[in-house]
Amino acid sequence: MYTGVNLPPTRGLPAYAIFHPENGGSLHSQFLGSGIQGTATLVRSRATCQLMARKRTCPQHLNNKPFADLDNAINHPNVVRLLGSERYHREKVNGTNGSAVSLWEFANCKDLKHLIMNYRKSGERVPELLIWQFLKQMFGAYDALHRRQIAHMDGHWSNVFVNFDPLKSLPEFILGDLGLSEPFKQGFQRIYASEEGAPGIVDDDYNSVPTLQNLHDYDEDNDQNVLDFFIGESLPQVGEDMARLSGALNCMMHDDDSLDFAFYSPSLNKVATMMMNMKSFLWTRHVKTQKNAQILISMLRQIIEHHFADCVSQVTFPVPGIELSRPQGPTPQPMLFASPEALLAADYFPPGPWYVAQVDPYDCQVLNVDYSVVYGSDAWYCFDAQGSEVTFAPEFDDDDDNTSDSLW
Repeated sequence: MYTGVNLPPTRGLPAYAIFHPENGGSLHSQFLGSGIQGTATLVRSRATCQLMARKRTCPQHLNNKPFADLDNAINHPNVVRLLGSERYHREKVNGTNGSAVSLWEFANCKDLKHLIMNYRKSGERVPELLIWQFLKQMFGAYDALHRRQIAHMDGHWSNVFVNFDPLKSLPEFILGDLGLSEPFKQGFQRIYASEEGAPGIVDDDYNSVPTLQNLHDYDEDNDQNVLDFFIGESLPQVGEDMARLSGALNCMMHDDDSLDFAFYSPSLNKVATMMMNMKSFLWTRHVKTQKNAQILISMLRQIIEHHFADCVSQVTFPVPGIELSRPQGPTPQPMLFASPEALLAADYFPPGPWYVAQVDPYDCQVLNVDYSVVYGSDAWYCFDAQGSEVTFAPEFDDDDDNTSDSLW
C-alpha cells in the first residue's frame, strides 16, 4: 500500500500535502480502513497537530441509519470522542442527497484486534490485568450508551480502540464506531419515569448502576404491562451488545489454536462463562428471568471492578509483557510530496473534499492552501489518479475477513 513520501527537510523549498477543510483544516497522513459505512483516514490537525481519524460516510449507508455516529455520539472517557463534523448536501447518490465527514479522537495503538495479534505473534498470552481493565472499561462504555437509550450493535474486536498514555501504566480501551448504533426500540427510562412515584432506576450519572433495592422497589410497584413492554423491545438490543463484548473477551483469552482457558484465574473464567450466556439470558421474555438478568448486569460489573482492583494490588509494575500493548513504530506524519504534480500523480487519494496545500517540511505547518480547485468532492472511498476505487489488502495474512472489518 502506498503511504506517500516523507520528505527530508530541504532548506528554502516547500513541500506539498493533501489538505482537508473540516474543523479548521487537517493534513492527510495515511489510510486506516473502509467498510459499508465509508472510509477512514488518519489526519493531523492544522491548529493543534493532534492526530485524528477522519471518516467519510458512504451515501448508500445513509438510507438505513442516517448519521447514526454523529447523532449518537456521547461524552465518556471510554467511548470514542467526536471532535468535529461537516455535513454535505451537494451529492445525490442512490436517492440520498447528503453525506458527512466526521473527525474522531485517534487511538495510538490501533484496535483490540491488533493488540491480540501482537501477543499471538510473540507467542505470549494477553496479561490477565489487561483483560480485567478491558472488561471494566467496556462495561462502563456500554452502560453509558444504554443509559442514554442507545445500543452500539457493532462492538467487535476491530471497533474497540486501544490508546496508550505514556503517563499511565495500562492502555485505555475505547468503544468506537457508532455508525451502526441505534436508539432503543423502547427505552426503560422513558416508560419507567412516566410512572408517578416510581423510583428512578436510571439517572444521568453514567458511573451509577441499578441496585438490588431499586429493582425490589420496582417489583413492589407491580406494573406488569410496562415491564413486559420494556422486556420485549429493548433488552434484546442490550443482549446483542453483551454478545459482542463476550466475543471480544474470548478472543483475548484464548490463543490462536486453542480454547484452553487454564492460563487464567478461575474468577476470570467464571466471568467469561457468564458473559457467553448473557445474550440468551437477556432474550428470554419471562419477567422473573428478565429481572434477574438486569440484576446480573449490575452485579457483574461490580464483580469485574472488584477483581480488577484485586489484580492491580497483586502485580508489580511494569506488568510483564505490557510493552506489546504500546505503540509500535514512530508517530505517523503527514504525507508530503516534492511538488503539486507529484502529489496529483500519487497511487491513491483519500475521500474528499480536499485541496493542495503548501507546507513547511520541517514542522508540517501549512503555509498556503490553493482553494481554487477542490478534489474528491463526490467520493467517499479512496481512489486512484484515473478516478477508480482503490481496494486495500488486509494487514494480516491469517485474517478471513476483508477491509470492511477494519477500523471503521
